[in-house]
Amino acid sequence: MTERLALGITVGAANSAAAATTADGTGATVRTHRSALMLGADGSVSFADTTRHHRGVVVDDYVSRVGDPVDLLAEDGSTHDAADLVAAATRALIAELSGVATEVPTTVACYPAWWPEHTVEAARSALARAGLPEVTLVPEPLAAVRRYEIEHGQLEDGALVVYDLGASGSTVSVLRTGEQAGLLGTPVHSTAIAGSEFDLLTMRYVLANVLNGNDIDPFDPVVEEELSALRERCRIAKEEL
Repeated sequence: MTERLALGITVGAANSAAAATTADGTGATVRTHRSALMLGADGSVSFADTTRHHRGVVVDDYVSRVGDPVDLLAEDGSTHDAADLVAAATRALIAELSGVATEVPTTVACYPAWWPEHTVEAARSALARAGLPEVTLVPEPLAAVRRYEIEHGQLEDGALVVYDLGASGSTVSVLRTGEQAGLLGTPVHSTAIAGSEFDLLTMRYVLANVLNGNDIDPFDPVVEEELSALRERCRIAKEEL
């Protein structure tokens, strides 16, 4: 008898990830993708880093737009509900990790703790429209605490601060621990401190010390490609530090 599959999913501003395991906790598998989606001309939706064809349009930066009454405008002029894009990304991750499983996996999806209730409801409605009404939504810091407890044991009643530095901003949350675990108050969120800004500052530092005042043409295709590669190396360096 095959163990039922369980999935944990997060769709972030820069990266999306899914972790799969069986009910007994064995066989853990993790997949990550850049959050950019390729919207195919045939109506298909996939992560842009998994497809080689270009018959479609790439959309990104949609997570911050969930709950916005104004649709996202793509480069080809088409409009898209941001919550539906998050649901599509979630569906793509589920499909990738479900494999040949005959049962729908038990799935938990995380959302930013600073989202107001109407934004969470927009995401929940979008999941239902995508055929995923059974996906359970939980705040990201609560999922982090659950993971901590799996690794270190159950926390006693008390309070815990969870700091999340994401690509598009930082969030500080206070959670109650113990049997009645949950958020205490409204998390503080700021876009002034963000992982992408650290990437940019690191890249500027490298360029300032390498170019020695020499100018470059950022619109030169070769230079543009090299700058893109440098930005990625700066991101990796930041994460390793």
